[in-house]
Amino acid sequence: MRKGFVILVAIAMITVSAAAVAVANMSDDPANSQQIKGLSYDMTAESRFTALDAAADADVVQLLHYVEEPPHAYFFLDMIFDKELGRHMDMGQAVLFSPAKPFIVDRVVINGTYSNESGFTPFTVELRDDVGKLLYKLTDISVAYFPTKPGLTVIEIPAIRIDGDFSVIFYSRTSVSVGAYVGASNNMSFVVPRGFSMEPAVAEEGVPLEWTISVAGRDA
Repeated sequence: MRKGFVILVAIAMITVSAAAVAVANMSDDPANSQQIKGLSYDMTAESRFTALDAAADADVVQLLHYVEEPPHAYFFLDMIFDKELGRHMDMGQAVLFSPAKPFIVDRVVINGTYSNESGFTPFTVELRDDVGKLLYKLTDISVAYFPTKPGLTVIEIPAIRIDGDFSVIFYSRTSVSVGAYVGASNNMSFVVPRGFSMEPAVAEEGVPLEWTISVAGRDA
């Protein structure tokens, strides 16, 4: 791994702290609401924004890495410019899952909010297995999925059976702030510069961050 990446990772960790979003200052702009309604009419992709109704499927649906307590803060990751590549690098927020048995994932759940100015910026969600093989990928614009106020976004995906550990990586391209628990123990959250390995998600002062990214599904 080249020296430049070590510096990039250090910058990324600092950026997480510097990019904290003051959610209380965000407003639900009526214009954005109209945009969401207009886009929802044309949404025909296999994954779409839905409401989470765990109670209806309580006998089947399981949520992994889900905490009901509201996150402590919301963060986005800046895209860092790599001089060697001559472009900005996507910075992803990742969570590693270790189910006790084979698991079928059919929804990705993210507690986040998009900023009014960047709603049409594309985001990407990826599922990868324990050796990094891509299992599923979705790219779309944040305004079509995420609310202007903090809340759960549930992204339906084709049911995928996974044997072993797997990870969910969310590349927001600075358009979505993701909730995080600050100083959480047993943390399995990471920062992923696209094309490189995961690094622990920590704030500038070294305190770990636990992303509010989870999955829903059932035992295989």
